Amino acid sequence: GEEEEENNPTVLEHLRVQATAMVSNILSSAMDQISLTATE
Repeated sequence: GEEEEENNPTVLEHLRVQATAMVSNILSSAMDQISLTATE
């Protein structure tokens, strides 16, 4: 298992980038909702 991960750094990097993008999207959505709620 560990050997496969070491042999596929691109896959791990891709997953990390995907996770980062997903978190960013969630954070922006949350900020938008908070802003709307605060405005109301």
